[in-house]
Amino acid sequence: MAEGGDEQRFEAECVALLRQIEALTKEQRRVWDEVDGFIADNEEVAQQIEVISDAKHHQLQGAQEKASQLAKAIADSAKTAKTSSHKVKEMDAVKARVNGTLDLANGIAKQRSSIEGIGDALVKKDYERAADYIASYCEIERQLHDIAELEDGDGGEVLHDSTDSEDDDVVEVKMSGTRATSRMMKKKREEVRDAVRAEFNAAACSGDRDRVVGFSKLFRKLGLEEEGRMLYCRWLRLGCGSQLKQHVEKTLERIDAGTGESTHLRLVSDVLDHVVIAMESEEEHVREFFGKAGVVEMISALHQECTVHSVNILDSFLQANELSPLPSPAASRGPSPATLARSAAPSPTSPRGGPAAAPAKDPKGMDKTLDEISHLSHFCYLYFQFIRDRAEGAPPPAADGDAARTPPPADLRRGTSKDLHAEAAPAAAGKPKPSLHQFMASDALGGSDLFEKLQALLGCYLPLQREYLDAVLDHSITTAFKELDPQAAQAGGGGKFGDTFAPFQNVKIGAGFQNVLQNFGIDEGRDELLNLEAPLYMTDDIFAALRKTCDRVIRTKSQPLICGVCCMVNELIASRLYTVISERIKIRRDAPRVPKGVICWINATFLVQTYCKKLSDEVGHLLKKQFGAEEGAGEPFQVSLQEFASTLAVYEDELRGALQQVSAVAAKQVHERGLVNFENLSYVLGEEKLMHYEINDAWVRAAIVQWQEVLAYYKDVLHQEPYSMLVVELVGWTTKQMEELVMQKQFDLCGGLQLDRDVRAVKQYFSGQTENPVREKFTKLSHIATLLIVDKLSEVEDLWSSSSSGLMWRLTPSEAQKVLLLRKDLPKAQVQALDLSKGH
Repeated sequence: MAEGGDEQRFEAECVALLRQIEALTKEQRRVWDEVDGFIADNEEVAQQIEVISDAKHHQLQGAQEKASQLAKAIADSAKTAKTSSHKVKEMDAVKARVNGTLDLANGIAKQRSSIEGIGDALVKKDYERAADYIASYCEIERQLHDIAELEDGDGGEVLHDSTDSEDDDVVEVKMSGTRATSRMMKKKREEVRDAVRAEFNAAACSGDRDRVVGFSKLFRKLGLEEEGRMLYCRWLRLGCGSQLKQHVEKTLERIDAGTGESTHLRLVSDVLDHVVIAMESEEEHVREFFGKAGVVEMISALHQECTVHSVNILDSFLQANELSPLPSPAASRGPSPATLARSAAPSPTSPRGGPAAAPAKDPKGMDKTLDEISHLSHFCYLYFQFIRDRAEGAPPPAADGDAARTPPPADLRRGTSKDLHAEAAPAAAGKPKPSLHQFMASDALGGSDLFEKLQALLGCYLPLQREYLDAVLDHSITTAFKELDPQAAQAGGGGKFGDTFAPFQNVKIGAGFQNVLQNFGIDEGRDELLNLEAPLYMTDDIFAALRKTCDRVIRTKSQPLICGVCCMVNELIASRLYTVISERIKIRRDAPRVPKGVICWINATFLVQTYCKKLSDEVGHLLKKQFGAEEGAGEPFQVSLQEFASTLAVYEDELRGALQQVSAVAAKQVHERGLVNFENLSYVLGEEKLMHYEINDAWVRAAIVQWQEVLAYYKDVLHQEPYSMLVVELVGWTTKQMEELVMQKQFDLCGGLQLDRDVRAVKQYFSGQTENPVREKFTKLSHIATLLIVDKLSEVEDLWSSSSSGLMWRLTPSEAQKVLLLRKDLPKAQVQALDLSKGH
């Protein structure tokens, strides 16, 4: 059965295979039939390709023949065009030469006409028309020169084949015209120049400004721009110098005679103002006809004339006031500002105010002189800024008003000048500019003597400023001492210094005051006779002068001088004034209370501290305003501001130390008038006693009444802030004393409740005495009271845990145990067994 099945499968497979072979045979026959068809089609295609190839060959031969004919035609056309172009160029060149010859002939004719016009103008003395003819002649000559260069340059290669006769004709025209006219023009030009020079000199001598300006315009047309610029600038300087000389001589005579309100330094400002007005009024004309070089020469001439008069006036001022300057603060390697300030300080062997100052000067006069020096320094700074910007061609800055300016005298006033008081225009972008100090010190425009003399004047500033501040300090201190002295007060001596003060001699602290000062503030019987505001008036007056001093010196824009004066101011505050105030604050610890006479000097200390901070801030603001935010915050100025900060720290320490001494004296009264009762009070009470104290206070209410009397004495005299500081000091001492006394007592639960009540009452009272926070000082005492009011020890563990109570304990675990041991009703053994270290 199995074999039969295999044979059937094999037979079936063979049948299937035969069927596939038969199918492939049919497909093969179909493919061969298609191949036979393709071969038959290819023969037809080959025949068609051969026909097309023959047609293309005939077409290519025809195109080649046509291209050859076209190339020959193009070559013939190019040859014809080249010949035509050469002929056209020759014709253009001939035309250009003809036109050039005509232009030359016309130009020569015009030149001859101009020469004839010059002659007529000279006869009629119409020099402006003559100058116009000369300018026209020069312009025609330039045009003819351009025509000749054009012919020689552009026509050379074109005319190689031209005849020589044409060139000879052109040259002949040129040479004949040039030689004939140049000789005639040279003669006429010299005649016009000589005539213009003579007329200009005559107008300058007669002072006819209109004619001078008119003739100055002709020099440029005549080719004499440099000579005209020199003559015009010399005339400006002579005219300006003549006016200045006359005004300066008259003003100096009035100053020497003591009549009028003018001074030497105001006169220098008038000179600068007049010169600036002259520069402004002439700048437009000079820049138009003489250019930037003319502006520079004009500024240099007027600046030199200004320097001559200003230096003479300043020399007269220094001699009249017997001032000898210190080394110039502007020297690059000179002494430091601190050294200059110390050198200006009075020595034991020299008059007060330094070696440069004469003794016994009027402080009001010194103040006026310092104001004038500051004003003149600032004015000179603006003056140099003005001439530098004008010399560099900067456009005029926009005027911002002229209200703060004092006009020059009538005999010098020729116009208005706002640019001198305006900020300088910024430099052109990308064009570096030397610093103004370098420009002032250089001799770029001549007349650097003015800068040197200004530095000499500023060298007198520090000694004079030192003498003035010493006088203000002496007067203010002496006035305060007189008002604090009972006899002087009864005699009506002293008084407030105020913004101004009457002239006075160099007063010093007399021996009569020394005895008063040695015992000042000790005898309380004299308190009612004292003017307790005198030290405050003294401080107000001194700092008013110091504020004015700083503002005045900053306006000079002299960095070394500013640093020197700031150093001087700091030295006066930190040394002389500090010595006066600190020696007055002498407190005897055995005194029942601090006298009001001492407290008023503590107020003065606080006022100095406040004013010193304000002065430092104001100086920093003014520096940034005058020098800009970057330069005004520079290292030299920062050193001065740091000195103010150091001085401020000195007074802060002095105030803190003084209030600690006052607190020590007041603390004895606090102890005697309240804490003594607290020390003697027993806090083992019981409920009945606790209820009794709730109605009849044990000690706190009575103590508060007496403490109020103690503090009221100081509150009436001390300023609010020092008083608040005193209360804070006193609270610290009081809480510490109460903590010590509590640790010496025994308590029951009712006693703990009473202590908690007392602590809250004391805390509430002192909190109402000051705006400064004092509750922090009661924290430890409050924690002690909290532990003393627990009912059982299990509450302690809950309280001690920071997570449940939220308290930041000020007690250590050992201290807490000591507090709990004060409770007589708590088992001692259980208290000692408490482990509070885990929750702390």
